Amino acid sequence: MSEYYHKKLKQNLVNEFDFLGHLGTKIFIYPFVGKSKIVTALFRLVFFFLIFTAVQLMITLYVKDFGDWVELVNVIPNLAVVIMAAIKYNKFYVNCSVYQKYFHHYRNHIWEIVTNSQAHKEIIAIYTTILCLVNRFLFYYSIILLIFVNSFPRVFMFLEEMFTDD
Repeated sequence: MSEYYHKKLKQNLVNEFDFLGHLGTKIFIYPFVGKSKIVTALFRLVFFFLIFTAVQLMITLYVKDFGDWVELVNVIPNLAVVIMAAIKYNKFYVNCSVYQKYFHHYRNHIWEIVTNSQAHKEIIAIYTTILCLVNRFLFYYSIILLIFVNSFPRVFMFLEEMFTDD
């Protein structure tokens, strides 16, 4: 494997980790080791809002006695997304040092043991492809999920209005 190709493989993998880190920074889930207090405070604020929203949605279900199907259809998908996001936020925060080690290892230490062999070239290419697929899936899946969660209650209300107003 040529030196140019080795550097290209390294740069592709590092770029994918940078993209993942950039996405994580935008939603305050990037590992917090060495981050400012403002970033950590904003993470806690977002986490508080997630918990607060989950509590509001649960209260809505409790007040409606789980009997109003319109409320159930409107609230339960949102509640599931909020609870899932809160669990993920908590998991990232609890394991931030582990994630920091992953980022540091794949950015710096892995290149000390990677040689110019064909086997290493294939392994790095596979890592890069998997990371690229995961990054793109997370990015585009979150867009589709946002569209679905935000539009589904509106579509349901439109259909309800269309069928009940005769």
